[in-house]
Amino acid sequence: MYGDNSKGKILGYGTVGLSKTKVENLCLVEGLKHNLLSISQLCDKGHRVTFKSSKCKVYDLKSNEIVFSRNRHGNVYVI
Repeated sequence: MYGDNSKGKILGYGTVGLSKTKVENLCLVEGLKHNLLSISQLCDKGHRVTFKSSKCKVYDLKSNEIVFSRNRHGNVYVI
C-alpha cells in the first residue's frame, strides 16, 4: 500500500547484491518509478543505517565497517 492508500500489484520477488551484502525477498511492484529498499531488512541482517541530508551509510554491526554509502538525489537516496 502506498502513502495515498492505493495499492500496486506485485509482479515478482528477487534478490539484489549490494557491495558486501545482499537483500532478499525484494518485490517488483507494478507502477513504481523507483525500487524501494527496506531499511528494516538491512537492520535485521545485522547492519546499522545512518542518514544525513545528503548521504546514507550502511555499516556492518560486527566489524563497524561501511558496507556501502550512497548520495541523495532530490528526495531519494540512490542505492
